[in-house]
Amino acid sequence: MNSAPHRANILNPAMNTIGVGLVKRGGNYYAVEDFADGVSQLGPEQIEQKIGQLLQQQGLQLAAFTQDARQTCEMDHGSAGGSAPRFIMRWEGTDLSRLPEVLEQKIATHQYHKAAVGACDSGNPSQGFTTYKVAVMLY
Repeated sequence: MNSAPHRANILNPAMNTIGVGLVKRGGNYYAVEDFADGVSQLGPEQIEQKIGQLLQQQGLQLAAFTQDARQTCEMDHGSAGGSAPRFIMRWEGTDLSRLPEVLEQKIATHQYHKAAVGACDSGNPSQGFTTYKVAVMLY
């Protein structure tokens, strides 16, 4: 607690997870602590709901093309289904509290009035942390 950077990490309210390691070498003990902001494990519907709320806050209506958006999320490029979006944004991340800047810029042009959201498997379970993979299709 006497170290300002360590004290800031310990007291940071955003940090809600800790990992501690301890090893003995040559009669001495060495310890390390890792503070983190833990990521919730959410299902596709919960992820879509959170992103949908952000889109609605930006003035967009949610379109009923969730299945198309989910299939599009699984794809590297293009879109699934026959809904013909005018813009597609795919991303992977750990933060569902805000939209990617590029997507916010597209929405700010007011060229789009509806959006479909689809979440899919990020494919990173072996990394030991949760990431969310999302596709948003703008109409």
